[in-house]
Amino acid sequence: MKIAVVTDSTSYLSTEEVERYHIHVVPIPVVIDGRSYNEGVDITLDEFWEKLRNSKSFPSTSQPPMGEMIQLYQQLGDEGYDTIISIHLASTISGFVNSLRDVNSQLTNTKVIVYDSQITVKLMGYLAIEAARMADKAPMQIKLLPGWMTFGPPLTKSSSWMISNTLFAVVGCQMRLRLLAAF
Repeated sequence: MKIAVVTDSTSYLSTEEVERYHIHVVPIPVVIDGRSYNEGVDITLDEFWEKLRNSKSFPSTSQPPMGEMIQLYQQLGDEGYDTIISIHLASTISGFVNSLRDVNSQLTNTKVIVYDSQITVKLMGYLAIEAARMADKAPMQIKLLPGWMTFGPPLTKSSSWMISNTLFAVVGCQMRLRLLAAF
C-alpha cells in the first residue's frame, strides 16, 4: 500500500517539512482588492502582510478549483499511490472539505480519504506531518482503521480549547493509540 498526504497552504508547512515528509500542498487562493493570488505561489507571507496594510478592503479566500484537485489526485494515482489522505482547513470556515467529499466518484486509480481537520494554520500542518509519518511507517494499520484521525468531538461555538505547544504530541499520541487499537 502506498499512501500520499495532501494538505492546503493554510497548514503553513515549511519547504523543508514538505520535502522531508513528501506532503503535497495545494495553494488556497487569496483575494485582495479584487485580485486573486495563490497562497505560497503568487504571494509570499511578507507580501500578503504588505498588501493587507495597504488594501482597500478585507481580503477573502476562495477554494482551489476542483478540476485541479482531481488532476492532482489522478496524478498521484498514476504515480502508484492507491490511497490519498487529504487534510484540509475546518469546514466551519471553508466549504473546501465538503466540496471534496464526492471526488472519489470521479477517480479510477486511487481512493481519497478527505479529512476535516477542524482547525487550520500550523496545527493542521502538524496533523499532515503526523499522517505522513504514519503512512510511511504503518500503512497497513491505516487501511485497517479508516477513522484513525478522529481525535476528538467537533468544535462548537461553546467549545473552549486551550492550545499549547504540547498539542502536537497529544494529537500524535492519540493517533498512534487509535492505530494500536486496531490490533
